[in-house]
Amino acid sequence: MIRNWPGIRVQDTVASSEWYRYLLNCRSALDEGSPDRLRFDQLVDDDGAVLVCLLRWDAHDDPWDTDHDGVGKGVELYFVVDDFDEVWERARRLHAEVVEEQREITEAFQTREFKVRDPDGYVIGVGDRSKGWLATSGLT
Repeated sequence: MIRNWPGIRVQDTVASSEWYRYLLNCRSALDEGSPDRLRFDQLVDDDGAVLVCLLRWDAHDDPWDTDHDGVGKGVELYFVVDDFDEVWERARRLHAEVVEEQREITEAFQTREFKVRDPDGYVIGVGDRSKGWLATSGLT
């Protein structure tokens, strides 16, 4: 079995966690009062599958981790959701910067999607699991 635990560096793990938990209607795998959440959080769906890990920039001593100027460059986190319209509305209530408005994808996946930026500038794509190939592929 292989599972992906994507991790992104953020300025404020607590604020980023709140943003993602609200947008995606997910939860933290850590206890709410855990002091570890000040430097790390792991967000999971209802089944416990990891969606994204949040790591505070200055809380880890990684020798390769010195350039903060390229935050998010070339990175897009893409989430396929069952409640697409609700996620869009939550993104609007968060005043998330819209990178790409809702649109119909007529090639490849043949679904709806939109893209916004998270508080640290990462591009977040959201696709509608109920449409097109995503609805019939059997992938979860």
